[in-house]
Amino acid sequence: MRERHNYDLALSGVRDRLAKKPRHEPYWQNMGAGRKLGLRFSASGSGRWVAKWTSKRKLDSGSRSRMVQTSLGHADLMTHAEAWDAANEWFREQQGGIKRTGTVADACAKYVEKLTGGTK
Repeated sequence: MRERHNYDLALSGVRDRLAKKPRHEPYWQNMGAGRKLGLRFSASGSGRWVAKWTSKRKLDSGSRSRMVQTSLGHADLMTHAEAWDAANEWFREQQGGIKRTGTVADACAKYVEKLTGGTK
């Protein structure tokens, strides 16, 4: 079994050390039950803040818990505190899940508007 770590991403020394070991899976910092703030580094050394919410509910298959992730922004443009606040805001907006708004017709109308460059 893989060992799990909780990194203190607020410390610049920790971020500098992790940037030297880029990987697709973010380095995670626990923010509370089912909530994590992550930092993903590319091979070029640039970083990206990521938020992840994991539900107590299982997928329909029952194999694992439901999970939602979102990108918050570039590490060069956001401090740890700003990423932490953005993650908390995203958790509030999602209320611990996937935000669903509008109808299929609304989505289609927005898609057509985007394609045509204006309103119908």
